[in-house]
Amino acid sequence: MTSLTYYEMRTLRTASSSASSAALSWVFVKGFIGNLGTIALASLDYSPTMPLAAMVLLTVVYVIVAGFAQMDNIKAAAEDMDEDEKKTAMGKRLMEIPYGLFKSLTALLFGLCAVAQFYVLFG
Repeated sequence: MTSLTYYEMRTLRTASSSASSAALSWVFVKGFIGNLGTIALASLDYSPTMPLAAMVLLTVVYVIVAGFAQMDNIKAAAEDMDEDEKKTAMGKRLMEIPYGLFKSLTALLFGLCAVAQFYVLFG
C-alpha cells in the first residue's frame, strides 16, 4: 500500500467536503419536496390522514438524521486539516462554521413544519 502525498490528501479532503455539502443540500431539497407534497395532499377534500402523518414523521426524521450526518462529515473534514490548510480562506471558513447552530435550526425548522402539518391533519 502506498501512502498519499500531502497534496493528494488535501485534494481528497476538499472533494469529500464538497460532496458532503452537495449531499446536505439534497437532503434539504428532499425534505422541502416531501413537506410540499404532504401539504398539497392534506389540502385535498379527502386525504388519508394516517399515511400522511407517517410521511410527515418519516420526512422530518430523514432530514434530521441525514442532515446531521452530512454536517458531521463536513466538520470531520475541517478537523482533519493540518495547520497550513487551516490558514487558507477555505480552512478558516470551515473552522468557523457554527455546526451546532445549524443542527439546532435544522431540527427546529423541520420539527415545526411537522407540528404544523400534524395540526392541519388532526386539528
